[in-house]
Amino acid sequence: MSTIVSKVLEITAACGITAGRVVEVVIAGIKFSADKIAERMSKKYDDKLERAMEKYKTELSKKEYVSQARFDAEFEIYKNLSRDMCKVVKSVNLLVPIGFTWVAGNDEAEKKKKEENVKELNSLISTAQDNLYSCMPFIPENFFNKYQKIMNLCRVQLDRGIYVYISTYSVDKQFGSKDYDRIESINNEWKNLNTEIREYLAKLDIL
Repeated sequence: MSTIVSKVLEITAACGITAGRVVEVVIAGIKFSADKIAERMSKKYDDKLERAMEKYKTELSKKEYVSQARFDAEFEIYKNLSRDMCKVVKSVNLLVPIGFTWVAGNDEAEKKKKEENVKELNSLISTAQDNLYSCMPFIPENFFNKYQKIMNLCRVQLDRGIYVYISTYSVDKQFGSKDYDRIESINNEWKNLNTEIREYLAKLDIL
């Protein structure tokens, strides 16, 4: 600012301008400089505010605002679906175990154990399926389809269990590589679906 004043004084002195005019010129120079500074500060503030608003809009777009009643209802739905499906997946893994597992002491005892496993799995699938269909209007279609996909894979394993352990039970008639690959698919699909639902619920903000 002092540089501007000095320059103004030099110019006015050279031009023979009166002291009063010097003051007017100096004030005008100061006002001009202040306006320029204010303009730059305003632009900088506007840019910063615009960036902050864009960030805020981005965060808002990631959220879905729901009432407490709706959140509680959805949470209860997914909790029940998860409980039923978890029992099904656990039973399927017992029917077609991957890795080390305990078996009964003889073929007859093992056959009886697997028959009970098959009957339990059939009951669990029936219960989970009924629950899933009853919740169909209240959950996103993509979640319903993924639940149904897991259910269908489990039904295939159930059919294979009936064939291997009940219809034609024999020590030579066991599960094959496709059955074990299917178990891997069931477990992966179940894990991925749980992750998606967890992320979906985390995006819900209560009004």
